[in-house]
Amino acid sequence: MIAEILIAVLIAYLIGSISLGYFFGRVVKGVDIRKYGNKNTGATNTYRIVGRDYGIITGVFDFLKSSIVFFLAYSYFNAVWVALLISIFVVIGHNYPFYLGFRGGKGVASLWGILLISIFYSRGLIVFLFFIFVLGYTLIVSRRLKIQRPWRKIYRILGFIFPLVYLFYGQKTAFYVVAIAALLLLVFDILRLMKRKLNIWLFRKLKMFFKEKEKRFLSTTTLFLISSCLIIWFFPLEIAFISIAFFLIGDSFAEIFGRAFPYWKVNGKSFVGWLSGLAGNLFFGLFLIGFLDVGAMLIVKAAFFSMMIEFLSMKIDDNFTMPLGTALLLGILR
Repeated sequence: MIAEILIAVLIAYLIGSISLGYFFGRVVKGVDIRKYGNKNTGATNTYRIVGRDYGIITGVFDFLKSSIVFFLAYSYFNAVWVALLISIFVVIGHNYPFYLGFRGGKGVASLWGILLISIFYSRGLIVFLFFIFVLGYTLIVSRRLKIQRPWRKIYRILGFIFPLVYLFYGQKTAFYVVAIAALLLLVFDILRLMKRKLNIWLFRKLKMFFKEKEKRFLSTTTLFLISSCLIIWFFPLEIAFISIAFFLIGDSFAEIFGRAFPYWKVNGKSFVGWLSGLAGNLFFGLFLIGFLDVGAMLIVKAAFFSMMIEFLSMKIDDNFTMPLGTALLLGILR
């Protein structure tokens, strides 16, 4: 079986290394698109350098080549983890094609192709963790979405640790972990707010992690931890997990896509961003239906409650109101 997997990995790499964007650049424009734009062979750069239609075709191809490899690998080996392993080499081939000096694309479309098809075969822990990986990778490499302070979005994903601790180690352990983290950050916030020079120095050195409003108030991370502490103590696993997870996903999607597509604004918030947050939560909810054994209606309610609170949060920071408010509404209206 190991020999068969190695052969499949090699084939997957070769399939992944097929770079339509590069060939479109050479044939249509007579240029190496890696010398222009964001200097890679992906769909976004093909769209900008070669043209809209070619960019769309490239994106669809990159998405499908990894999806098809996953499907074939799963059909042959009948194991999700093996299919994931093999199809990841499509992404590696896409990013590092041997015949282009190992300089290709970024692999975002191919990763999402793997993720979407894998949901049809499993919604267990391995696919859940793969989703977190794909989301984090997308945040790191994406320039198209104009992400401000990307490291804030990346370390925010670490918030998934708390509901996972609840799942695997129980309510009390999770509560103590979150409570200790919240207490440490609360003390840190109080000290920096009391010491003006320290506060200014921290914001200068760690500006990639802080928002301007946090100079005068508790950090959003502290507020999130306090909210999570209350949720874990007062609510059962499924409500706590969904409420915290939907805040992490929904708020991030709303902010990122709201900045990228600032259309139909109400009270300074983009309706496109709101819809993106709702869609992100509903998509993520597909994992939780199998992962937590919860009903689809609970997922729909939670997704709507979470984004409704995000949209209405004006005076109070949504890092506190979104997760806690969602948990309260689910507890009352479940």
